[in-house]
Amino acid sequence: MERLAELDANLADGGVVADLKRYRALSREQAEVAQLVGLFRRYQQREADLAAAREMLSDAELAEMAREEIAAASADLERLS
Repeated sequence: MERLAELDANLADGGVVADLKRYRALSREQAEVAQLVGLFRRYQQREADLAAAREMLSDAELAEMAREEIAAASADLERLS
């Protein structure tokens, strides 16, 4: 995530924009890093969702919904791993 912020800052630099070759290289890297950061954030969110759903299991009224969320979050985490 730190690298993404660095790349964003570099791409906003007028000096980099003037160097088309460097700008293209940084743009490609920024796109790749942004995709990875997005996947990582999605993974973190689904881990948090899974933990919350496990906590809801103790509530009889929410248990069925919790089991469904556990199954969905677990499947998502498997795909993201």
